[in-house]
Amino acid sequence: NRDHRRSNETTSTLALRHSSSSTLCGPTVVPPPDQRTVLIATMEYDISDWAIKIKIGGLGVMAQLMGQSLEHQNLIWVVPCVGGIEYPIDEPADSMEIMIMGKPYQIQVQYHVLCNITYVLLDAPMFRERSKADPYPARMDDMESAIYYSAWNQCIAEAIRRFQPDLYHINDYHGALAPVYLLPETI
Repeated sequence: NRDHRRSNETTSTLALRHSSSSTLCGPTVVPPPDQRTVLIATMEYDISDWAIKIKIGGLGVMAQLMGQSLEHQNLIWVVPCVGGIEYPIDEPADSMEIMIMGKPYQIQVQYHVLCNITYVLLDAPMFRERSKADPYPARMDDMESAIYYSAWNQCIAEAIRRFQPDLYHINDYHGALAPVYLLPETI
């Protein structure tokens, strides 16, 4: 039993959203409160009711299949907003404050619920510099990509703190350092 789970008010809101998207999700089912919560974080993603697809190569397809196949799980899907895409405003949330090399960064956050998935959309200039076709930094060995991946992993860690998932599914190395930002706590 986790005390940090969503409140009953949030669960009710979730049920209303399930009802409003029942044509996409099938029959309305309110997930039981003891249902496992899994957090995933990918730079490739598909938000079907908003018709937003970002690259969707191998990693994105795996995450998309998780969303479609794990309807018996609560999924928290952390994704960055990229440039050139108009994202609807759904449920604004508290921003995330992160530090990189002593410099503070503010990441805007909103939530969007579709079926059993709660998308955590991260919006900041460093993420908006990426595009729909190229969501990853061009290089992996320079300061710009180090800052990007530090921000990405710190945001994932903050999402883990907020949602207290039962499991963090590390889809690839891009999000592998998030647990380090949780220390000394663990998932």
